[in-house]
Amino acid sequence: MTNAFSADLHSHTIASGHAFSTLDDMARAAAEAGITVLGVTEHGPAMDGAPHAGFFDMAGRLPPILHGVRVLPGIEANILDRTGRLDLTGDLLEFPQLVLAGLHGRTPYPSNATLVDNTDAVVRAAQNPAVHVIAHPYRSAFPVDGKILAEAAASTGTLIEVNLWVFRSLLEKAPDASADPVVSQTRLLLERLQECGGRYVLSSDAHHASELHTTRALVSAVCRLLDIREDNAASRNLAELAAAIPALRPGRADTRLQSWPLAAGREEPSDGPTDHRLWRGVFIEESLENLSLLAAVNVVGASSGSLEEEGDRGEVTFRRVEVPEEAVDAVVAEAVQTIKEGWYLHLVRNDHMKVVFRGKVFSLQRGDSDALQAAVDYGVQRQGIKEAQLGLARLFADPFG
Repeated sequence: MTNAFSADLHSHTIASGHAFSTLDDMARAAAEAGITVLGVTEHGPAMDGAPHAGFFDMAGRLPPILHGVRVLPGIEANILDRTGRLDLTGDLLEFPQLVLAGLHGRTPYPSNATLVDNTDAVVRAAQNPAVHVIAHPYRSAFPVDGKILAEAAASTGTLIEVNLWVFRSLLEKAPDASADPVVSQTRLLLERLQECGGRYVLSSDAHHASELHTTRALVSAVCRLLDIREDNAASRNLAELAAAIPALRPGRADTRLQSWPLAAGREEPSDGPTDHRLWRGVFIEESLENLSLLAAVNVVGASSGSLEEEGDRGEVTFRRVEVPEEAVDAVVAEAVQTIKEGWYLHLVRNDHMKVVFRGKVFSLQRGDSDALQAAVDYGVQRQGIKEAQLGLARLFADPFG
């Protein structure tokens, strides 16, 4: 089954103490389901049976790619009190690449907390700069004022989760669950969030690998229930996720080691000074066997249209990308295996260009007409690409052309 979104930011392994699959099992299932980014967010140490604090210190030891999936080692931190205090703090909170925060039972959070207490707790957690996502923001055991939370999350850029497991459970109990307070209050929260320019994500909260195979039917049912559009979710747009989650920006697998200039996901490239250390180019989504490559680059813009002399092929999505010099070799090495037959992609830095076909890379220089023609001939004769689509010489002047 194909998953209905590109990134699933909320899942658990056996390390959480009450889930049932290993990390390898989860990554393999994510790859089978078409997920390109998987957040593995083990419960914080204040929950019964969860990993100790030192577990999260080891996040940097995991490979960033498992079974072709970008894995974000993270935490579903427990909010401990009305002040929004989390159960992982200080330097330890720097190690997880993805931080969700939420209210949970079997933790020290007061069982007699009121709606006002809960609202204060989640709002203050959303205002914590280390927190990327508020998990399952409204549940029957933990009601909140959704409008207040929505405004806070929008102002800080914190993502709000639509937890598919919560609503799957409601739909299984009553197919017409619209009258349930969890549904009506979540609707109000999401409506206000979008009015304020905030973003939400769809996630599985999977506790077994099989739950990553979230079918389109379930996603569609939940979106209808909440009166939201599936294609408005940030979990379908890796560039928007990178705006909220620094670890998804190229060169930021460990956010303590490098910095990366990011244009927000829906913005056009800046007209400011050009950084000549960056490689720039265009990747076509439909040319890629999977979208994990887009998680390894900085997507600075997007557009759709048809290819020259192939209007009958329908519209494709063009992603304008940037890659730092130190990351370009790794990106090209992945691209040459990811791009499909009959397509190509390019990256340009100053007078240098890399043209990537399936199994073949051309490294070109401006003015070397023989090498340029060899790349064009290869594309036409060996890959069946229309010559009109291989205007490589002009790309030195306009890599996004």
